[in-house]
Amino acid sequence: MQSRYVCVRFGLSNRGHVVVHVDDHKFIKHECYKKKIRWTCCKRIQLGCKASITTHNSVIVRSHLQHNHS
Repeated sequence: MQSRYVCVRFGLSNRGHVVVHVDDHKFIKHECYKKKIRWTCCKRIQLGCKASITTHNSVIVRSHLQHNHS
């Protein structure tokens, strides 16, 4: 199994919402449950991208980083 190093940073969208940048892709908040947040690729609706991450207390605990766009 090969490890992949990624650059992760939290930021704000133009409208002031929290977003997560993983490498060159932006994730937006999709759903929350207690302290877990599921983030989906910002191209989910436009291109049907299924990439997502889950954070717990701002730490990524699950990720699916296969995008169907570049």
